[in-house]
Amino acid sequence: MCQTSLTTIIDEVSAAVCCLVHVLSTCPDFYTGLTENLLQTEPADFDEVIEKLFGEVSALEDFPKITDPQLEECAIQLWNWAVTKNVGTSISKNHKAKVRHVACSLLYCCEPDNPTEGVLRKQILMAGKTGRTWLDCKNPQMADNVLRLAVKSLETLYSKLTSRGDGAADITSSKGDVEKDLLRILSCQAESALSQGNNNDAVACIQRCKEMLLRLPKDVKITLSNIVISHLPYILLLEVWVMLTVNIFFSMQTAYLSLMCYNFGIDTYEVRKFEDSVFWLRDQLVFECLNRVCQHFESSPDLGTALVLHVELLLQRGKELLGKQKIEDIITGHYTGKQLSPQALTRLHVMLWDQASKHFEARNYTEALQWYNYSLSFFKRGQMEPNSAKLQRNRASCFLQLKQLEKAKEAIKEAERCDPDNIFTQFSIYKIAVLENNVGKAAEALNVMGHLSKSPVASGNKLLVSGNAASNLLSLAAQIALENGQQETAVKALESLCEHSKDEAQVLTALRCLVRLVLSTTEESRDEMSKCVHSLIKLSLPSGVSEVEAHVLEEVWGYYEEALSIIAAAPDDFPEIETLWLLTEAWNTGILLYSLAQYPESEKWCGLAMRFVRYLGSLQESYEIQMSSLYSEILDKLDKAKKNHIMEE
Repeated sequence: MCQTSLTTIIDEVSAAVCCLVHVLSTCPDFYTGLTENLLQTEPADFDEVIEKLFGEVSALEDFPKITDPQLEECAIQLWNWAVTKNVGTSISKNHKAKVRHVACSLLYCCEPDNPTEGVLRKQILMAGKTGRTWLDCKNPQMADNVLRLAVKSLETLYSKLTSRGDGAADITSSKGDVEKDLLRILSCQAESALSQGNNNDAVACIQRCKEMLLRLPKDVKITLSNIVISHLPYILLLEVWVMLTVNIFFSMQTAYLSLMCYNFGIDTYEVRKFEDSVFWLRDQLVFECLNRVCQHFESSPDLGTALVLHVELLLQRGKELLGKQKIEDIITGHYTGKQLSPQALTRLHVMLWDQASKHFEARNYTEALQWYNYSLSFFKRGQMEPNSAKLQRNRASCFLQLKQLEKAKEAIKEAERCDPDNIFTQFSIYKIAVLENNVGKAAEALNVMGHLSKSPVASGNKLLVSGNAASNLLSLAAQIALENGQQETAVKALESLCEHSKDEAQVLTALRCLVRLVLSTTEESRDEMSKCVHSLIKLSLPSGVSEVEAHVLEEVWGYYEEALSIIAAAPDDFPEIETLWLLTEAWNTGILLYSLAQYPESEKWCGLAMRFVRYLGSLQESYEIQMSSLYSEILDKLDKAKKNHIMEE
């Protein structure tokens, strides 16, 4: 390598340029500026000379074509001078990049119309290394300019090699070198694009890398994947490169089919059908690459991200056994100095819970429990947080399905310790109490659930869930009690639902169930029954003209009939004020129907109101006189209205 001083190189370049004045006569600005910088001798400060050289060369919009061996030689000497400065601190990294940029630019100025393979290889070397140096200087914009030149030269060289008809083995070897160089350049371009926030451009570059890999045999593929690993940023490598090389046989989840695909790949590789071989071995390539990524970043704090991605890929392929082995390795590493980052750990938890949920929905509760236990392994003993409580509740659900009540109680006890004011935790306590036929404990849990239902319900990740979540839990609580033959507990759950739910339709349904339950329970107080009937009828009765519908009136009529039967069975036990309210509501409904000219229905409802008069007790006499008089007047008006209605028809 030439050890010529920078001053000597400048003198030689100056002389070469002076000899080419006639060529540059069409570019006077370029000639003048370059000459002023190059004719200096013995500069005391390298930095000043480099800045002037770089300033003039970088100002060129297009390289002027100067086909002269002397200028090409000067470009090479300038390049070699920069190489000798790689060791030590005689010039900064940024100035090294600028010197290389000047040398590369001068070389491209010397490019002939039909460059030889040797010239093209020099261009590729200089442009590629200059681009890499600019990237190391955190200047991706400058890198882009020379990297584009490198790609252009590579494409020209590849075209020349392809057009040659002799020396097939030599051509194959040379084309392989071009592929490797192109992969390096594309990797640099991807890095540059990503550093500038151009993710789509980065993906496009990696897509080209992938397409190149698909055209090559496996041994070359591994070599090229090492190049990618050594050049690409870590996150881009994981999220883009691996993503683009996933196996299209993801649906083939059995070991038999995997082995078959592997054998097909080996067979096609041996007969040099490389594209077919890649088609069958693609899955092997992904995991081989990912293993290399993990090895490459073994000492990196971001190793966890690669490991979690590996697990995710295994699970997507249905390789649960391998996934479990990898998870167990991660757990071991997590407690032996290789802790996952918070982001990687969160991603892993989500993955584990998703896997557990799938097994739970498939009623494979033992498997679901195992995946939840993997997640539990990352929680420290005694750790207090809502997610820990949610995890314990999920584990308890698995234990309950497996009829392991004691273990379920232990899990719920831990959930209560972590998050006692969570309605889902209290619901789990309630379920266990019902299963143990512990009426007192169940009632206590229902009371707490009712209290908690007044506040917004949050899930384990602190996100608010739907507004009627608490009401749905209370409704489910009643159902669980009924399924286990505990009517008393079911009544309490329905009462709590009626008290706290804001959904009228839900309350109406609960009241219907409650009335029927109370009717079947002889020891239930009449006062409680009257409240249920009152609420049920109040919700069901039409509140205006627009709500008067035949099916609604028919339903409410049935509730009135039930109320009458309850009162008739024990008239002294039914509150008089409730009887009066029922009478008034029935009468008002009749009057509303009268105003709508629905005379038969009006007479029917007014008559219903009259049937309640006999149960008024101390108020019976006064109301009987008033109601009878009013009822007679209404009947007369109804007769007249009916006759007028008939005459009009």
